[in-house]
Amino acid sequence: MQSVNLRFNDVSFSYESASSSKPVRQSNQNKQFSYTIDDEFSLVSLNLHFAKGWTGIVGPNGAGKSTVAKLAAGILSPVSGDITGVDFSHALYCDQQCEEIPEYFYEFFYSDESNAGNLRSVLAIEESWIERWQTLSFGERKRLQLAIALWREPALLILDEPVNHLDYAAKELITAALKRFRGTGLVVAHDRAFLDALCTNCLFIRPGNAVIRPGNYSEGIEQQMREDKFNEGRYLLMLEDARAAKRSANAMKQRESAKASQLSKKHIAKHDHDAKAKVDGARISGKDKRGARQVTLLERKAENLNENAQQNYFRMRRIEGILFEGERLARERVLVVPEFRLILNSERSVSVPRLEIRPSERISLTGENGSGKSSLLREIVPQINLDPSRFIYLPQEITSDQWIPIHSKLRSLPGEQLGRLLSIVHRLGSEPERILAAEDPSPGEKRKAILGLGLLTSPHLIIMDEPTNHLDMPSIEKLEEALSLFKGALLVVSHDAHFLKRLSNVEWRISGGKIDVIV
Repeated sequence: MQSVNLRFNDVSFSYESASSSKPVRQSNQNKQFSYTIDDEFSLVSLNLHFAKGWTGIVGPNGAGKSTVAKLAAGILSPVSGDITGVDFSHALYCDQQCEEIPEYFYEFFYSDESNAGNLRSVLAIEESWIERWQTLSFGERKRLQLAIALWREPALLILDEPVNHLDYAAKELITAALKRFRGTGLVVAHDRAFLDALCTNCLFIRPGNAVIRPGNYSEGIEQQMREDKFNEGRYLLMLEDARAAKRSANAMKQRESAKASQLSKKHIAKHDHDAKAKVDGARISGKDKRGARQVTLLERKAENLNENAQQNYFRMRRIEGILFEGERLARERVLVVPEFRLILNSERSVSVPRLEIRPSERISLTGENGSGKSSLLREIVPQINLDPSRFIYLPQEITSDQWIPIHSKLRSLPGEQLGRLLSIVHRLGSEPERILAAEDPSPGEKRKAILGLGLLTSPHLIIMDEPTNHLDMPSIEKLEEALSLFKGALLVVSHDAHFLKRLSNVEWRISGGKIDVIV
């Protein structure tokens, strides 16, 4: 297996509809990076180098992560510049979708090569899967897709969200398999634990900035925070220089205005010829014009300093976070669920003990894919005895029929509340105007709108099923910070170990057809 030294050399790319994109300066390399609110953007003069090993690609939705990945794979072609160091016939791109049977599916199963056998073992792939692709779970399909990709031993392997929606066990299997890869790998992902375990470099993309930092995600984001702090201090100093120049310009303008009044003959006595001669002399020498020019130069200096300060700060601008203004319920328990048996299908069920949620309890609901987590939530939500405006339930999927009344509610919100909602949706990485206009938005946009509606109230209880799905890394971190400050009760289903570790103090673990409560 060979690796590659993949290089983007002044690569520019744009979609046809990206004519309204807004160019901004890539400050670290003095290059440009453009984007548009339509999630269709331009990359301008992008210079990157990807060496052997795994590089994570992270950043906000719409910043260009998937576009960079597809350019690297040769799926997209630059408008200008070039990509060197790779033969695209030796590059393999794995999409995050797994609906179709992968290429080389049968060859992989029938191969007697040791590499194929090792991968089938490492990723726990069963021989029976060859006969039942249609009944495989998403996690099983993803493991099989990646096993075939690794078996083909490409020099360059590019993965788009390989562990999204997967449980802990599947993530561990996939991480172990990917660590065996000896080529050059790029992976677009939002899972921090996965990136930390796999990557030795990370490409951080933000509007106005794209930079590769050594180390895993946590190491890279720590370095980014240090750079942001430095740039913020630099910005404040530059801004103060701009303000000082502006104050100097205003002071000089006032002095020149006073001089101008002195050079006027309007207030000189009619027969005071000496005074009039002095004014004429000053005008002839150009002293009055010289001061005006100095004022103009100072004003331009102030304007340039301010513009430079804004450009320096642009890439590390902070959009305000979100805040759950929750209240602790003034009673002993928010919810009590009596013991019962949860029926999943004709062959599987879960024995549910008596469960309770206390007013400030923070519960994580965990288990493998298909263990019954979402089914349990759907069973207990109707039992919640609270004013509907005082709790948030964020399901994993929202049907078109369920969306209709929510959409109507969005459109009927008073102006101030609608403004707050649109701001929340924007901070979570989506364009709010598109959600209002669309009859049936994407699943992620629906979930962000529901979350925004809930934030307009002061809830006692928040229940979320995979809240980080469809969110980019900055949005996940904003949501995590907001939930950590929430004063009410919380029940969360998530496969993001970092997210749950910070937020929960009680675990409901589904395993072996029963639920264990772990405090």
